[in-house]
Amino acid sequence: MTIFFALFERTFFMDKVMDYIQALTNLYGVVHKDKVQEIYNQQNDDKIDDKSMEYIIKEKKDYLINHRQITVHKDYFVYLSIMVAGSYFDEELRAKEGKPYYIPEKEELLKYKDVNYFEVNKEYEELLQFLKKMFWRKSKAEDVAREIQMHCESFRAMENLHLLFEEKKIRFKNAKQADELMRLIRNLANNTRIWQNNGYTPNELDVGKR
Repeated sequence: MTIFFALFERTFFMDKVMDYIQALTNLYGVVHKDKVQEIYNQQNDDKIDDKSMEYIIKEKKDYLINHRQITVHKDYFVYLSIMVAGSYFDEELRAKEGKPYYIPEKEELLKYKDVNYFEVNKEYEELLQFLKKMFWRKSKAEDVAREIQMHCESFRAMENLHLLFEEKKIRFKNAKQADELMRLIRNLANNTRIWQNNGYTPNELDVGKR
C-alpha cells in the first residue's frame, strides 16, 4: 500500500505540474522552464526541483504535444501554433524581452488550462452588447464577439480586421456604426491579455511606465 500511495502521490504531483505548464503556456505563449518552476513553487507547498523539470523536458515531450498541444524548444514550453508558424518563436521572445510577468492567483491562473478561457471584462461585455444590437441572432453576436476577442490576443490586433469582417459577413448601416464598433474593438484590444506582454494587457503595461 505504501508503494501504491507513493506512486499515486507522484502521479498527482506530476499532473499538477503539467496543469501549470499548460496554464502558463496558454497565458504567455512561450514560457521558460525556470519561470514555470518559480511560479509553481510560489503557489504550492510541494515544490518542484530542477531534476523534475529536466525529466519533463526530456521525457514528456510527446505527452505534451499529443495531450496538451505544447512543444518544447530550447528549454521553453511553447504553444504549438507558434512553432508551426515557423519564425514566430524568436519574434515572441523579442517582443517579451524586458517585460514583467502577470501572475494571477492560483485559482485564476489554473483557469488558463482551458485554451478557450479568457477574462470577461467590461470592454468585452460592451462589445458583445453592441453586437447583439447589430445582429438579431444572439448566437451570431456571441460568435463574432469571441472571434474579435481572440483577434485581440495578438499585439497586431487592429491589423487585418477587414478579413475577419468579411469572413463573418459584417455589414454596417452607416459610418457611425462602423466607427463605434472600431472604438469598442480598440478598447478591448487595449485591455486584453496578450502573449507578447507576458500576460499583461497593453493598458496595464502603459500605466506601469508612467
